[in-house]
Amino acid sequence: MAGLWRCILAVVMLMCVYLWDSAEAVGGAKSRPRPQRRPPKKPKITPIDQTQPEQDIDIERMLGTWYLLNTASKCSYLVNHGTKVEPTVITIARTATSNETLSVSTKTRHNHQCWEILQVYHLTSVPGRLTLKGSAPEQNIEIVIGDTDYNSYAIMYYQKQGKITMKLYGRFLPYFFRYFILSSTALLILYYFGKYVKGFLCCAVFAGKSVDNLSEPLLTKFEELAAKQNLQRAYHFPFPTYSHCGDVDRDHVINCVPTC
Repeated sequence: MAGLWRCILAVVMLMCVYLWDSAEAVGGAKSRPRPQRRPPKKPKITPIDQTQPEQDIDIERMLGTWYLLNTASKCSYLVNHGTKVEPTVITIARTATSNETLSVSTKTRHNHQCWEILQVYHLTSVPGRLTLKGSAPEQNIEIVIGDTDYNSYAIMYYQKQGKITMKLYGRFLPYFFRYFILSSTALLILYYFGKYVKGFLCCAVFAGKSVDNLSEPLLTKFEELAAKQNLQRAYHFPFPTYSHCGDVDRDHVINCVPTC
């Protein structure tokens, strides 16, 4: 009897092995499917990619001097020191060596000293989009000229490592401030004869085309565009419109060409 049970057990074991092997041979593909290739990753869309440049931008008309009027940014330095920003002016020119780049000079103050920063903006295949190259590709700053009339204002977007900063530039300083800068006599007059200040301001501000005349509609437009980038008014930092730097001595020029 014991021998019979051993025979039955042996037959059952053989049948199990046979059925297992058959399942592996016939249905193995279903139980262990071949690994499939992962679909290619979609290119990462950054905020600057969703920002359209001004249509048919004429880069030649962007050349010249622009005064920084306002900045919208979550940059930690501005958040912590936004009340201490200094007057800033940029000058854009064609480079002598290439038609694919622009020379950009930025003048501002630091610790009461005027400094000038020299940089190169690279044109791209998209009109109105520029690149300021860093020491590595991930350090590049992508720039978009978002809105401009060339003659009075420009709204520009700057993106570094996925974070957006917006800047509002103006072509002109208010006439009062322009005179205020150029004439030391005017300083003395305004100081010693305060009763004339109100009248002087009235005449100066409306003497001609100035940033003040454009500030209300421009600031509204700037605020609306900034809000679309999640940059509410708490992150807006107006810049002084007076006492801009003139010529800067060589010891205070920072040459970031080709990069810093």
